Amino acid sequence: NKPNVIFEDNQVINNMARYRNAGVSCEHVSRMPCVIRRNLIQNNTTMNLTSGATRSAPIYIKDAGSSLVENNWVIDNTGDRGGALHLIGPGSQIINNTFLDNATTFVGGATPSQDGDADVFNTLTDGDLRGVRRDAAGQQIQWRDNKFFNQTTALVRLETTELTTLGEVNSQSFATGNLEGDPGFVDRAGNDLHLDLMSNLIDAVACSNAPVDDYDGQLRPLGTRCDIGADEFDPVELDRVFRNGFEE
Repeated sequence: NKPNVIFEDNQVINNMARYRNAGVSCEHVSRMPCVIRRNLIQNNTTMNLTSGATRSAPIYIKDAGSSLVENNWVIDNTGDRGGALHLIGPGSQIINNTFLDNATTFVGGATPSQDGDADVFNTLTDGDLRGVRRDAAGQQIQWRDNKFFNQTTALVRLETTELTTLGEVNSQSFATGNLEGDPGFVDRAGNDLHLDLMSNLIDAVACSNAPVDDYDGQLRPLGTRCDIGADEFDPVELDRVFRNGFEE
């Protein structure tokens, strides 16, 4: 039982790297699991200048045990294999993240790109070439209760096969409950990725795979079920804003 390497509650903004990653890297670490939680990772650019070595993304995890990526806002990053995340190795989980407007430069890439076993639960992927990518047929994966929106090539890439419809995605033996549509943020242009009152991410999924809190450290659930993405909508806070507005 090795201890985790924990990276949480940080802001990683406006970095550039010529190879591997420009944001957060967890590589080998004596096979200790990495926990990447409640971070803002924004506007980082990873270039790959080594021919044939497409192994880079703003978040890069390789052979680091059963790692966990949860409750992160990952916005406007550019990577080679993954616009936001490139994961290599077994047993990791990607849970309740919000991936927005990240860009993959590798033609076969996606926002999170998986070259290993990994589960993706309750995560929003908005933008990029594809929502998620699996590299090899033998990988043990589950994709459950995720939200796709605004992908330009396909929702999912399985090796070389493009899945362009939600029906094709959810017909896979390892995929269930995935959704598609505009997530509904408070201020998308201003990168305020808290959920708007009318967001269809609110109460969208069961809480069995969700973390106990959200990006802001608020407990989940705050409604009847859990929300997709890093933010858990807070009706009490909304009520306070409305009341203060009327009072003013």
